[in-house]
Amino acid sequence: MGLEATIVCVDNSEWMRNGDFIPSRMHAQQDAINVVCRMKMKMNVENAVGLMTLADTQVHVTLTNDFSKIFKALQQLEPKGKVNFITGLRIAHLALKHRQNKNQKMRIVAFIGSPVEVEEREMVKLAKRLKKEKVTVDIVNFGEAEANTDKLTTFIDTLNGRDKTNHLVTTNPGPILSDVLLSSPILADEDGAPLAPMGQGYEFGIDPTEDPELAMALRVSMEEQRQRQEEEARRVQHESLTQVQQEHGGDEGGLAQAGMADLPYNPDLPAVTEVTADISAMTEEEQLALALQMSMQAGSGMMDQPMETESTAPLVEPLSTDGATQTQEEGGVGGEEEEDANMEELMQNREFLESVLSTLPGVNPEEALQNLQQMAQAQQDQQGEG
Repeated sequence: MGLEATIVCVDNSEWMRNGDFIPSRMHAQQDAINVVCRMKMKMNVENAVGLMTLADTQVHVTLTNDFSKIFKALQQLEPKGKVNFITGLRIAHLALKHRQNKNQKMRIVAFIGSPVEVEEREMVKLAKRLKKEKVTVDIVNFGEAEANTDKLTTFIDTLNGRDKTNHLVTTNPGPILSDVLLSSPILADEDGAPLAPMGQGYEFGIDPTEDPELAMALRVSMEEQRQRQEEEARRVQHESLTQVQQEHGGDEGGLAQAGMADLPYNPDLPAVTEVTADISAMTEEEQLALALQMSMQAGSGMMDQPMETESTAPLVEPLSTDGATQTQEEGGVGGEEEEDANMEELMQNREFLESVLSTLPGVNPEEALQNLQQMAQAQQDQQGEG
């Protein structure tokens, strides 16, 4: 990459207060200028960049390779006045002529975000002079593109002639101005390919091959910061659990459950075995802690209880010593006359009783029927005596 001395011309007119570029034209322009200056210095360590304003036509930073000077001066600029395009570019040319390294090519990057109130004839005259002095000019046309595009296109075409080393980049509100420049010919290499943004694809935005010590220091610093955060989180959790244990030393189980789940422990919550009258009256934290305790106790209870299988589950209740079977109706003990009448009809239906008793394993239907009849007769005798 060839050596270059670049003067960046800033539009600091009153038009920069406009908010069509977020957050304002001035701030969007400052971000874009930061990108331009960094990329120019990255292209070659011997490149130099200067900064001047077009409204008051002052050189704020002479040619330097110290980016901090550019950044500091750029943050102190305030919008005022109108752009003086012709005078500003002439002063930028004079600053380039006084560069220390004469091997550096001269380049001007001008940001224009307000109407250029100059006749086209004067602009063509200036373009011819700059071309004769071998000064390359790049113009960023933003904000007032409709009013300035024709004049600036004529100016760039006059500078170029057969060569295409001078560029005009026109953008409307919407895209970020710095992103537009990164993919523009203004920040392209000698082959015309756009340069990648600084730090893209690298950890911490720094190429470790260029500054391995800084990259290693940042990596170690991030790791130490992560460890400190983890230790602080563990310490706070331990202190909170210790404090609760001191205040409510009896409920160690609840403390253990709260510590394992990283949830706030509330000793005022009722035990899981107690009936909670109004759960809606609890806070979200209390409901969450209660649900956690219930789930853990239910899980431990299921682990303690043996699993029932078809082989262990009794199909019928065992017979009594006198051979009579005990039956129980689903739904509780009935005291209504209709249920008693239905029961008597079923007991008198011998075929129905035989069909039911024959399905029971290990039960003799005839013996069971005799026992049932004896029980029914005894019950009738008792009712008759009463």
